[in-house]
Amino acid sequence: MATSGSTDYNATRNDIITSAYGICGAIALGESASNEEVQVAGDALQKMIKAWQAEGTQLWKNEEVVVFLNVGTEKYSLGPSGGNAALEQDLYVTKLNGAHSSGATSLTVDSTTGMAASDKIGVVLTDGTLDWETISSVDSTTALTVTALDGAASDNGVVYTYTSTIARPLRLVNGRRRDWTGSDPIDTPFANMVSRQQYMDQPNKNNAGLPTEGYYDPQITDGELHIWPSPSSSSHTVHLTGQMPVEDIDTASNNFDFPQEWLEALEWNLAVRLAPRVGTPLNERSWLKNEALEKRMLLMAWDTEPTAVFFQPDFIGEEL
Repeated sequence: MATSGSTDYNATRNDIITSAYGICGAIALGESASNEEVQVAGDALQKMIKAWQAEGTQLWKNEEVVVFLNVGTEKYSLGPSGGNAALEQDLYVTKLNGAHSSGATSLTVDSTTGMAASDKIGVVLTDGTLDWETISSVDSTTALTVTALDGAASDNGVVYTYTSTIARPLRLVNGRRRDWTGSDPIDTPFANMVSRQQYMDQPNKNNAGLPTEGYYDPQITDGELHIWPSPSSSSHTVHLTGQMPVEDIDTASNNFDFPQEWLEALEWNLAVRLAPRVGTPLNERSWLKNEALEKRMLLMAWDTEPTAVFFQPDFIGEEL
């Protein structure tokens, strides 16, 4: 017998809700939840997923966040109403082919690959600052039209483009600085992502140089990234591994922002949250909770980076 050849099984929000009600005994096989029951379960599902984020996001939600540096700016707002930042897979970088005057709307670049009308475009100007405009049209493989440049730009000036605004990162870790001035980009790892106190204790936060450390405050709507030293070049970017939020489940037909192996854990853990509301007996709730926890712990143990772990004895206090 031939196998299906497919590996794309998935479930919608209402599929998981129906399964969860069945697991906790609220509806029988073949029955459907009422509109009110679906609303209650949908709300519980959203809250459960958001609460899980507090334990740390899993590998599939770790994404590389790119922060565009501007000379003399040490604080950057990251999120839906924040400043310019992008996910690394959404970033395209090229260079100017020839000098361009202030007010120029037609740009000649080495390549327009990945660019489209309405994308954000950042051009490093001759004075070292970063000017953000919008792409009006992509005219050829090397030419595009933008809103007018705010200053003159030199030949080989770095050009950044991206399409989408990022969500607010929950955490930022493992920072590195990328230099775009050469023929190939060069990464230099940050010395540290530091605590709030460590950053606040820096005596001169406006000290100019190439950034070597950062502090991230997630806030509520937009997070705040502080870097030190204050950038001396806009031809560098900062790249950080971001723990990004899980997408909302807004409609009945939405799939989940989870890998397919998490679907069973989602329905069983939702059933645990629904059980007290639908009158599941206490002894059955205890069993249900244990089953759901086991399924989730299996997935959390699986969804970790397969790296080596080293142990060594602690000789502190031993006499030599």
